[in-house]
Amino acid sequence: MVFVKYSSDIKAICVRWLLEGKTVDSINSALGCTIHPRSCARWKMLYLKTCNVVRDPATYDPCGRPPKLEREELDFVLSILESDPTLYLDEVQKLLEDATGEKVARSTIHSTIVKRLGQTRKTVHTVHPAQCPIKRAQFTIDISSFPANFLVFTDKSAVCVKSQRRRMGWAPKGKRTHCVPFKQSNIKYSLLPAISLGGTFSSNLIVCEHSQECEPAGVRKNIFDALRNSSFDHKFQISDRAHGLGCQQCLVKAVAQSIILRYLVFWEGVTKGPIQHKLVSPIHGLSS
Repeated sequence: MVFVKYSSDIKAICVRWLLEGKTVDSINSALGCTIHPRSCARWKMLYLKTCNVVRDPATYDPCGRPPKLEREELDFVLSILESDPTLYLDEVQKLLEDATGEKVARSTIHSTIVKRLGQTRKTVHTVHPAQCPIKRAQFTIDISSFPANFLVFTDKSAVCVKSQRRRMGWAPKGKRTHCVPFKQSNIKYSLLPAISLGGTFSSNLIVCEHSQECEPAGVRKNIFDALRNSSFDHKFQISDRAHGLGCQQCLVKAVAQSIILRYLVFWEGVTKGPIQHKLVSPIHGLSS
């Protein structure tokens, strides 16, 4: 018998006439259809059980092979992914084998995680172990009273090879992973803000004649000499691209004599650390 799809209205009329005692032939003649008697009997039996001629898809029998992992194994896989969302499939396979004593294929684990647990692979949400919300709040309080033109930011972060490992994690669809502690022990540039209480560097510059002392090498030497014996915990290096705003020697004098810098280190909640810094003026792009 070839499958033919009938609308729910046709099924309802057919079942009603069957309950009234009409035959299948008379129903086919009235409707202009060729409904098979077994289809009529199946619709009538479904109506007597559920009072509906259309079956609820939730009550369909499962198709295909039964799932490999039972409810207990699903709960175990979900718990280990919640504790460490960066686990690879082979690591999940090993943990599942140690817990159940049965080795499950990685393809089965992947389809189970995606289809039955509703997890997707995405960039993991990392957090430094030393990050402190109290220090973060205190940093916001400390800089809240300074105007925006007083802010000076450092150069962008460099690429760290170690930071590129385990960048992906499992999480439910539409949600991000929970914070995974991720420690970066190598020295690298970070986004560190500093504040010039005397204003921006460019506002202290004046136009003067170019001289040999204003070369970048001489500027670096002078600024190091001016700040080496100061109370700052970090040294500042002037970039070779700092030009175009007049004599850089004036910048050295401004930093050494009239500008007071309050350096607020804010790198993942760590207040001290062996980090190299570059200071950049946000208004004119002047590096110092």
